[in-house]
Amino acid sequence: MAVYVARDLESEDDGDLTIESGDLVVAGAQQSVRQNLMCWSMTTRGGFSFDPGLGWGAEGFIGRQNTPLVHRLMEEDLGYSYGQADGLALEDLTYSVSHIDRDVAGVTVRFAGLVVEPDGTSPSQAVVLGFSFPFSDGAIQLEVSDE
Repeated sequence: MAVYVARDLESEDDGDLTIESGDLVVAGAQQSVRQNLMCWSMTTRGGFSFDPGLGWGAEGFIGRQNTPLVHRLMEEDLGYSYGQADGLALEDLTYSVSHIDRDVAGVTVRFAGLVVEPDGTSPSQAVVLGFSFPFSDGAIQLEVSDE
């Protein structure tokens, strides 16, 4: 298990930066990890100009059938995406794809690495993200977050 002390600018679930009293907010370590996982999961591969290999290749699954084979292929692609992320140990992640509806798959990502906040504390809560992926248009939606 790796130790994570990431710090980033805080953003909302839609990616907008958080501003309080006219200032940008610095996120804690756990929130920074959560934001990075969400960004890597919801960004199309090639969407990061600084690292074209980063991002999930979800667009390649648009129009595919919602089958266990396709779910395994999606999981492999997620694994590739997370493997491209600097500073992320794959053994700290679990992810799965499952059937939700005829045309919709559910994607669950669970991060269980050791996060250390700037004050030295370590949150006991795992970072868990749940997404829905409609095969018709690929418009990934955040459904649930954290446990």
